[in-house]
Amino acid sequence: MDIYSVLDLLGGLALFLFGLNVMGNGLQNASSGQLENILGKLTSNKFKGVFLGIVVTTVVQSSSAVTIMLVALVNSGVMKLKQTVPVIMGANIGTTITAWILSLSGLDGDSFIVQILKPSTFTPILAIIAVIMLSTAKTERKKAIANTILGFSVIMFGMSAMSASMSGLQGNPNFTRAFTIFTNPVLGIIVGAVVTAIVQSSSASIGILQALSTTGEITFASTFPIIMGQNIGTCITAMLAAIGSKKNAKRVSVIHLTFNILGTIIFVSLFYVIDFLWPFSFMGDKVTEFSIAMVHTIFNLFTTLILLPFTKQLVEFSRIIIPSDADTNSTGQDSTIKTLNLLDPLFLEQPHLALNRSYEVLVKMMEYSDKALKLSFELFDDYTDEKFLDIEELEQSVDRFEDALKNYTSQLLVKELNEDDSQRLTLVFNGMNDVERICDHAMNFANTVKASADKSREFSKDAREDLHLYFSAVQDIVDRTYKSLGDQNSTFVETIPPLEEHINNLDKHMVKKHIKRMKKGKCKVKNGIAITDVFNGLERVSDHCNNISLYILQLDTDNNRTHDFENNIDKNSEMYKTTLAEFEKVYPLV
Repeated sequence: MDIYSVLDLLGGLALFLFGLNVMGNGLQNASSGQLENILGKLTSNKFKGVFLGIVVTTVVQSSSAVTIMLVALVNSGVMKLKQTVPVIMGANIGTTITAWILSLSGLDGDSFIVQILKPSTFTPILAIIAVIMLSTAKTERKKAIANTILGFSVIMFGMSAMSASMSGLQGNPNFTRAFTIFTNPVLGIIVGAVVTAIVQSSSASIGILQALSTTGEITFASTFPIIMGQNIGTCITAMLAAIGSKKNAKRVSVIHLTFNILGTIIFVSLFYVIDFLWPFSFMGDKVTEFSIAMVHTIFNLFTTLILLPFTKQLVEFSRIIIPSDADTNSTGQDSTIKTLNLLDPLFLEQPHLALNRSYEVLVKMMEYSDKALKLSFELFDDYTDEKFLDIEELEQSVDRFEDALKNYTSQLLVKELNEDDSQRLTLVFNGMNDVERICDHAMNFANTVKASADKSREFSKDAREDLHLYFSAVQDIVDRTYKSLGDQNSTFVETIPPLEEHINNLDKHMVKKHIKRMKKGKCKVKNGIAITDVFNGLERVSDHCNNISLYILQLDTDNNRTHDFENNIDKNSEMYKTTLAEFEKVYPLV
């Protein structure tokens, strides 16, 4: 094997890894990121967990990537540790799909069906189709499907390049003798683990082994232990990802490693004991791409069937390896810390998942702002220091959310996102400022009441009645905004712009009435100024709610300019007029 063959091998490996990445990203984008959401909503059903692990890994094309997802989900408190175990087992089975796809290159025969199934026949056709689709696709989903097909084609080209680079080893006695060393189980397992750890992909290391098998010089006896080691080496990626995470997240990587080591020990021990008692006749046979895929699959199915009943014990063992003392787990944290944990840096490797968590934090911000506003309105009728402190605590939490969210989403800005996710990121990035300002106004209202209470000043009866009407309208628009953010209900969110228009009219009416009261001496000047500030704040709250509604409505359009989008709202439509009229009845200008 000369230097040119080595370069061909490395080039083929590079294409293979690149194709895996392109295909995995394409499949994920085509699924709109729903697979990550499903992982976060698992039940305690072990078999469902295994199935989901298989499905998600088939899509992501990497058991390591799935395990990293699990580390992030546990680290943020979205998943419980015990839920991850069956998913890890399923991920190991799912990763064998790639080996079966690659084994197609080993098909032999002259029939039409066999020729069609050979990668050398369909791969160029698929590549051409993918390029045409990419050139003509107008939707993100079609582009994702095209990338999936293109990635698959690149994988097969890479595999072909690796196989071709090995042709010079065919009939080479030195190569054959070198490979007999790996008939030693311990040495074979170590080599398989090290190679897989280096390329950080069991699919890639299995692909290399399948390419080597095309030489017809390696036997089952030397290949078997290498395959066992490859399953251990794939754990390195998740272990590296868990560094710096919470203890429960580290336990996920420990469970992954323990499962694969235990499975290897049990399977290898049983295999060689049986071989010793009743020698297998196939140990000296030459391996093929098919036989490698078969062994890989049988091993992972076997270990899952054997160890699935011991899920609880695997969790307990991980707790022994990573002790619980001084551990900070989610059960002892307050709601604010739990929410901040959603913004785990590990999620950034899966941008869609990171965006979902960012959106959850935005919704929690709105929930806190809504609560703070309700409490601030209650203070006008019944001031207590306890309520004031509650508002202060909510406002501080919202500020923390905003700071964390700004830092997190700024990192998402440089990630590759599809069009839908880019629009949602814009919503989160712009929306957090409006939500934070709503909570600031709630704090300002609380400070206004506190100042009045400290100086024993009371608002007039008429002023209180106006405030209550104004409060009701503003609380209505805030509630609608919170609910709209929660489910992105475009039908419900469309009621916010007409309500905001009515609140603007209500504000002008209230200010005129208030000025008249002040002129007639029915309202003290200092109290009057305080109420004017409250009116201004309430009107600003409705403006912020309207901004958020526009961000949500823009999700279904191609217009990313909020001001232009607002101007395009049809205020003469029947629905808009009807909705505005209904609000005028509920909150009359009296």
